[in-house]
Amino acid sequence: MLEFKSVSPYTLGVELELQVINPHTQDLTRGGPDLLRALEKVAHPGEIKPEITESMIELNSSPHARHDSLLEELHAMRDAVVHTAGSLNLAIAGGGGGRLDHLVAILRLFERGDPPREWHTQRESSFFLAAGAMAGFSAAAGSLVSVFPLGGEICEGMESRGLRWPLEGLVWKRGDFGVSNRSLGPTFELRAGSTPLLVMLPLGGELLA
Repeated sequence: MLEFKSVSPYTLGVELELQVINPHTQDLTRGGPDLLRALEKVAHPGEIKPEITESMIELNSSPHARHDSLLEELHAMRDAVVHTAGSLNLAIAGGGGGRLDHLVAILRLFERGDPPREWHTQRESSFFLAAGAMAGFSAAAGSLVSVFPLGGEICEGMESRGLRWPLEGLVWKRGDFGVSNRSLGPTFELRAGSTPLLVMLPLGGELLA
């Protein structure tokens, strides 16, 4: 019989299954054991453990009485997993987030010859940055900033100011994933390189003139 820990009433937690992906083929890969061994050397909250296949891992948060402390823990766990996976040339994917066909359709809009300048959903704001262009953005300090290459065989020559992990020196080939980052202050700047970029911020983030 399974034994469960006793916790205070009216607490909440999260169990999340994630897939381990080869970033070049975008296929599942048996990188879970290597990732878990590497994560043993990285300080992180909660539990990160094996799932049913070697191409999956499971994240378990601690019990929380407030959603804001739970969210903070999940952010720390996610950052640990994503950056450790990147050091092993692995990528992480999860389910949810709405219908996949809608997500693909929005991406295709930004890859057209006349893309929208911005696109807003219930939770996020997305902005188009033309190749070689530089722009400022506003978002609360510590906000998640996701950057994706749009079109082209090679995306390189990017620059950034005000992000935790600079974009200088990154090279993306067609089919490669973008990256998630964090803003250091209320504003940051990005310069697109050889291809346009799609920049995604939490809803309320803005493209500055």
